[in-house]
Amino acid sequence: MSAPDPQPVVQVVAEGAPPTRFADRLQRDIDPIGRVSWSLVVSEEPEKVAAWLLYLHRREHRIVYELAVVLTDVLKSVTRKEHPQQCKIWAQTRLACVVMDLVMEPGMFSDDEDSFKNLVYGSQLLSLLRFSLRILVGKYDVPYKRQYADRHDRDCAKDLLTRMEAFINAMWNLRHLIPKNPTSDADLGRHHERFLQFASPAHKCVLTMTQIYDKEHKRTPPPQMRAAHFVLYYWTYSPNVKDCVVVQKFLHYSITDHQEDPSAFALSVLRAHPAFGLDLSMKICSLLRDEECVDYRAQTLMSICAHFVQHAPELFARIATSGGKGGLIPSMMFSCQRQMCSSPESTYSIVVHYAMESFLHFFRIRETGPDILHNFGSYAAEYNFISILSCARVWHDTIARLKSVRPSSATQRALKAKALTTWREYGDDICVKEGVNVITLKEPSQLCDFEPYWDITRRCFWKHPLLASAAPALVARGRVSNLRTSGSATTGNSGNANGGSVANVATGESAVFNGRFSRNRAGDGGRSISGDAIGGNGIGGGNAVSGNSGNANGGDVLNEATGESAVINLGSNHAGNGGTSRSGDAIGGNSYTKRSSKVDALRYKYKSFTPPPPTSGSATSGSSGDANGGSVANIATGESTIRNNGHNTAGDGGRSISGDAIGGNGVNGGSAKSGNAGNANGGDVINEATGKSKIINNGSNRAGDGGVSRSGDAIGGNSS
Repeated sequence: MSAPDPQPVVQVVAEGAPPTRFADRLQRDIDPIGRVSWSLVVSEEPEKVAAWLLYLHRREHRIVYELAVVLTDVLKSVTRKEHPQQCKIWAQTRLACVVMDLVMEPGMFSDDEDSFKNLVYGSQLLSLLRFSLRILVGKYDVPYKRQYADRHDRDCAKDLLTRMEAFINAMWNLRHLIPKNPTSDADLGRHHERFLQFASPAHKCVLTMTQIYDKEHKRTPPPQMRAAHFVLYYWTYSPNVKDCVVVQKFLHYSITDHQEDPSAFALSVLRAHPAFGLDLSMKICSLLRDEECVDYRAQTLMSICAHFVQHAPELFARIATSGGKGGLIPSMMFSCQRQMCSSPESTYSIVVHYAMESFLHFFRIRETGPDILHNFGSYAAEYNFISILSCARVWHDTIARLKSVRPSSATQRALKAKALTTWREYGDDICVKEGVNVITLKEPSQLCDFEPYWDITRRCFWKHPLLASAAPALVARGRVSNLRTSGSATTGNSGNANGGSVANVATGESAVFNGRFSRNRAGDGGRSISGDAIGGNGIGGGNAVSGNSGNANGGDVLNEATGESAVINLGSNHAGNGGTSRSGDAIGGNSYTKRSSKVDALRYKYKSFTPPPPTSGSATSGSSGDANGGSVANIATGESTIRNNGHNTAGDGGRSISGDAIGGNGVNGGSAKSGNAGNANGGDVINEATGKSKIINNGSNRAGDGGVSRSGDAIGGNSS
């Protein structure tokens, strides 16, 4: 196949259709519309794309689906940072507005597969709208602080705002297309995958529109616009955990922005369908128990939970009395316990505050109050809830003791003032203030009035304040063998982090054409790093073994043409650079021979106890993987042609570094063995033509530079 005509003739392929230069004049026996090369129209005639969409859609020409697919793929590959000239033209011609109008047309997303406006076509338009909006405003962020690329983007965004309420109402009325629960049943789950095609792009479009609204009005959309309704509904049934952080952030802002009628949103969305309250509660419980739900994510999740419990307490109280250990109350306790161990103090205190607010709303309900209290008491001991709440008691007692100190000199007065200031700042972090809601450990708590707890004489067993707040973990009983050696440390292997490849493959009489605004850029290798391993110090120093790290190769660019085909790249070919593959350091534990009171006590109690001889820990670091740069390969066979107007640049080698191994010091110094370092070769540029084929490179060919391959140091431990 020969290269496209450098000066194609403008044609009108059908009455009323936009004129184009990219219709094949040789194919006279087929539909004239079918002769148009949509990939060339999108890249070379961007000002006509919106007109083509309208023309084909209004005539219900099914080739509009092909145009939508081509356009979606192009938009998907464009980043907002690049912002090529086509994006400016699409903003001028209001492409996103045109697509949104098509999506909102009556009858769209029909269940009838033979219908022109069927679910497949509607979902494809939604995907097209999603990526049209993405290049307009970029990655989701609320509050939205970025600037538009130019005035055309800004004007297009304002026109989209005029359609926003109608669009979101249309999506809300189509919420039945979001699958409630995955199922394997052949009858019920037949369209499950297609429904997911609707759900994901629809919620992305709604979120992006809320960004535009936020930038214009400095707040999230009001509840009556139903943006929060749709996003919450999608979040409740979404299997994608990655959506949680973004969706919860938006919902948290939406709830806090509109306090003039706080119950309107909660009561309205709970009427989405009869079982929605239960489904929402199950989603909240599963996320509260998720080990990755910490810090800000936990804070926003508990905020959403508290909002619904506050404004629909009877409904959630009935739900909370069921579910067993996976129910709402134990899940909230579980999350509080996790935040105490894993989150900053400020986040932990906010999460506990929201949880206690919810518990108090539950306790006030007369019908379910006793059952809620029983449920609460059943799990409070298991999750050590008293230790979670005791920080306020300790803070108030400590501030009182500091204030009671009587300094006898200027230095002591300054020290007391500094201590009080520091302790008050700590109180601000955990939301505790002096003189507000004072509770103390110097007196027993108020006795419970719940009668089933008083099968014996009702009295308080309080003897010492510290016993009331001590966590059970502070009292431990172990075995004698636990005192003999220190723990070894072994880290797991890390996986590969290779960059993706680009492959343009043309066979037969086909053609692959990448326009002048495009380039073939394979992905760079990422970072594959295994953790450090540090053996514990002790009588017998622990051994340390760090895991192997995976490969971090850059991706390749492959242009392959066979038969009479052609691959034409007007942009450059750039293979990915190698990333970083590094295994962690391994540090063996030190041994020591000092006298231990624990060992002396064991000698006295167990006459047969003989402490083990002290040894120092060995250290073995893992091997690092390859970090090679990607290659560019142009392979032409038969009578094919490959034409590259840009440069062919192979990827540079990355960094393959094995960790250091340091043996422990002490008696019999620990051995050290560092791992092997992988390859860090630069990529190749390969031009291979056979038969009557041709490879034409108008740019330069550059092979990749070698990277760094370094094996870590191995340092044996000193013997004392």
